[in-house]
Amino acid sequence: MESKLVELQNSLKSLSNKFSQLSEQLSEATKKLKTSLIPPSFALAEQIVSERQRFEELRNQVVQLAQSFEVIITDIEKIISIQDIEVILNAISEAEQTESKTSKKALDILKKISEICYIDRTDFHPLQQCLAQAKE
Repeated sequence: MESKLVELQNSLKSLSNKFSQLSEQLSEATKKLKTSLIPPSFALAEQIVSERQRFEELRNQVVQLAQSFEVIITDIEKIISIQDIEVILNAISEAEQTESKTSKKALDILKKISEICYIDRTDFHPLQQCLAQAKE
């Protein structure tokens, strides 16, 4: 899942850069509209719609990943900014690190269990059952 998190972080960065570019284009279009009464181009309007759709798709993917890590998310409609998504991605990263540490501890315990042996007999049934359950 770490690769999915990195993928989403990269997508967010790309979207953030595109929003900055759009902001500059919108500022220029606003100046033209104010001073010369030249309306914004259809291409600019289409870019806005396209990037808004990218934002919503990214938001949905982030929420889905957050739910898989049991990160508590408020109402999806309240996630309205790049910063809101960044906060969620940071929470996912923390949850992922916690999960990784927990998994490592569990694997260490299983390794110790698998090293247990019964001195008198190698086929000691209760120990074999315990080792079989630990492998599950």
